[in-house]
Amino acid sequence: MFTMEGGERRELAANGFGGFYGDVEPDDTFYYARTLTEKVDAPTLQIDAYDRAIAVYLDGECLYSDVATDAGIGEVELAELGWTRSAPVLVTLPADYRGKELTIAQSVGASGSSWCFPARCGSAAAIPTKAG
Repeated sequence: MFTMEGGERRELAANGFGGFYGDVEPDDTFYYARTLTEKVDAPTLQIDAYDRAIAVYLDGECLYSDVATDAGIGEVELAELGWTRSAPVLVTLPADYRGKELTIAQSVGASGSSWCFPARCGSAAAIPTKAG
């Protein structure tokens, strides 16, 4: 997990309780990134973002965003939604997702609380499902 300011990536440390330690302010955006290596049938992300705005990137290309934006990683400005989602966000990944970097941006929220969203990747029918 990290934040971006002025093009500089600042790492955040997981606290073991679904949140993180680090220098973040209310209404900041933080990022989670990793290279996707697992093979799954019908690659779909399920993101339980509750009341936080999110944006999903694959190798820097925006696949989903709660805000209308052309902003890239480190530039997107997200805030609390002001409403609660009734279901998780589902984002279908392209067939050639393996080996690419998935980055999920999330708002910290006006309260400054630093909890992270649960995100899973797998089949849309049964997340997670690994291919055999």
